[in-house]
Amino acid sequence: MSVEDKVVLITGGASGIGKASGLKLGQDNAKIAICDIDQENGKETEKEFNSKDIEAKFFNCDVTDEQSVKKAVKEIVEKWGRIDVAFLNAGIEGPNEKISNIDYQDWKKLFEINVNGVFLCAKEVLSVMEEQGYGNVIITSSNLGMSALPEKAGYCTTKGALIMLGKSIAVDYKNEDIRANIICPGPVKTPLVTSRWEEIDDPEEREKVKEAIMNIPQLMEVQEVANTVYFLASDASKAYNGETFVVDKGAQAELVE
Repeated sequence: MSVEDKVVLITGGASGIGKASGLKLGQDNAKIAICDIDQENGKETEKEFNSKDIEAKFFNCDVTDEQSVKKAVKEIVEKWGRIDVAFLNAGIEGPNEKISNIDYQDWKKLFEINVNGVFLCAKEVLSVMEEQGYGNVIITSSNLGMSALPEKAGYCTTKGALIMLGKSIAVDYKNEDIRANIICPGPVKTPLVTSRWEEIDDPEEREKVKEAIMNIPQLMEVQEVANTVYFLASDASKAYNGETFVVDKGAQAELVE
């Protein structure tokens, strides 16, 4: 099982699951295209990877901007000549509110990044993959794309949409040696999770929320999800297409009110 010499595009590649996956893949000699809207962390990630003898480059990319996505994809192809794997991972969590209390602008922003952003990136990389005659797309959804939690309607809805987008790619391109699979992580120690308590002003409430989250039995390290990304990026997973991989230490198997 190897990813040696594969060119891997990763959106949301400057932090969290994206960065951990880039590191895991790069350590096995994959070439990593770090795509992110965060220029500071993106450039720092590039330096960090390069210092570990990983061939990596940062590409500034706003997944909600079609021209920005086109530019990033074009620059990646100009540098390496191809895109073997696209890990479409960028996303946000959105508001924690009942549906009737969700601001419509917040709802639209969530869909713009989580769904439309993946669509725009998929559209561009699939054009490249069609031309080169092969390709591999991996999409980050969530176990909350398969079941709901209270006050998470926006997030759950967008992540459910990504599962069907991934399956649609698999069906549309199955005869062109292009495959797509979906990863559905449970709670992971990423900036998305830590921001839940970092944004709370009241010290007592902040510590209470932090303790509750950090004590979730199924809370995972980013490296645990990166291991699944590595498998799906490798040729060992060639038989898998249109599949949903739940990575959550059994959380999805439990019945939670």
